[in-house]
Amino acid sequence: MPTNIFEIKNLSKSFHDISVLKDISLNIEQGKVYSIIGPSGGGKSTFLRCLNLLAKPTCGTIHFEGEMIYGPLVKKKMDIDGNIIKKPVLHKGQPKYGITLKDKELNACRAKIGMVFQSFNLFNNKTVLQNVTMTLIDLKKMNKEEAAQEGLKLLEQVGVKEKADAYPSQLSGGQKQRVAIARTLACQPDVILFDEPTSALDPEMVKGVLNVMKQLANAGMTMVVVTHEMNFARDVSDVVLFMDGGYIAEMGTPEEIFQNPKGERTKQFLEAVL
Repeated sequence: MPTNIFEIKNLSKSFHDISVLKDISLNIEQGKVYSIIGPSGGGKSTFLRCLNLLAKPTCGTIHFEGEMIYGPLVKKKMDIDGNIIKKPVLHKGQPKYGITLKDKELNACRAKIGMVFQSFNLFNNKTVLQNVTMTLIDLKKMNKEEAAQEGLKLLEQVGVKEKADAYPSQLSGGQKQRVAIARTLACQPDVILFDEPTSALDPEMVKGVLNVMKQLANAGMTMVVVTHEMNFARDVSDVVLFMDGGYIAEMGTPEEIFQNPKGERTKQFLEAVL
């Protein structure tokens, strides 16, 4: 039986009066690659940020590795017999939703959910190696020597070991993104979320980053990838989701989505981008 990394039910997200995600339900299975495609403004990146709670959903539930991390809040009270009674927290008569973990638990959870952004998010005042070893020292409690050895292995894995002593300003966009991936791998995450990881890169830089991602997929890393790279989505994914207007409009295997899309909107989108 497959193990679900994420179980998402009836997830919605609004910014003020604008509904960005609408009633999304989805299971993310361990060891699979999910590519999310669709037009800009369709809710793809917001959905990704909700998974690691960088953005807080408006309602719905998220379970990560079997534990609820977001959902309806409850108050715990003890009755006269010493039994714990759970009562829902209400706001204007409706269930109130929120993060169901304490801060320490939330940080531990986020360490298992790697995230790679389109803008790299490297520390410019630190070398490439230092960008990677920070995680190893802070989270894995390695000493500097151990962290340096492990950091160099990770940089070698993504093909930028020779840049260990360089600063981010001395790197190409593709090299920066590979360093960002190495830094994420340092956490030893159970899943990695990629938010359009190649959209800020020159075309000749894209291939190197996608090759690293393909290697991770082949090694069994669970990945959720928001991407405009249709060839990657078609060749590497186990599941492709087409998002439009805040909904998952269509979901299936790459063959189903790219060769025989059922929805008219999916067909229109693919005709425009392929």
